[in-house]
Amino acid sequence: MPNPSKSARELSHVRISQLEEQVEQMGQQMKRLTQENHKLKQDLRFFEVMLIEQYHMLLHLLGKDQSKCLIQSVAPYPEI
Repeated sequence: MPNPSKSARELSHVRISQLEEQVEQMGQQMKRLTQENHKLKQDLRFFEVMLIEQYHMLLHLLGKDQSKCLIQSVAPYPEI
């Protein structure tokens, strides 16, 4: 008759190994998502600045007085 405590220990060891592997995979996924988030923030900032510059250029080409126009400025993103 097999020892039930040995079988239970083996099962718990297997389960612990599975959970450790899962934690490692989730950590790697979190790192990738954090890097992707940082890249998207950089891209967003670039396009915000480009849009504001194009708006200024359009006002200049139309001969509008820019002192009367309120253009939203781009604030720096807080680093996480």
